[in-house]
Amino acid sequence: MTFGDLPACTGNRLIAAALPILIAAGCGARSVPNTSAAVADARTAARVRTALVNDPVIGTLPIDVRARAGVVTLRGTAPSAAEVDLALALARGVPGVTRVESALTVGAAEPPPGARPRRPTRRRPAARPSPWRTA
Repeated sequence: MTFGDLPACTGNRLIAAALPILIAAGCGARSVPNTSAAVADARTAARVRTALVNDPVIGTLPIDVRARAGVVTLRGTAPSAAEVDLALALARGVPGVTRVESALTVGAAEPPPGARPRRPTRRRPAARPSPWRTA
């Protein structure tokens, strides 16, 4: 039996079934090179974040880490220039980092953009002794 011997509706079904598979295969082939670079950047950023968090001085500071092609950018606030220098030194010591760019500022930490201010907590009134309870 050849393709010409099949009824017309069967041939159309075969084409309809094969078309999504061919389209999906073509789309996946183009994104593979970018994926490996993105994974490497994410791995580098995670290593830098881990180095910063594990440091007892820098670990609690609000520092954002971005990585692209080995270039790491640190953004955030540190209380003094000594903490900024320490964060930069820690980032430079991570394998895979080729350059460190600083967007760190010295001063009081500000909440991230879009964060809601904390509402003051209400104090609960002191518990009154129950008139039904005898001591």
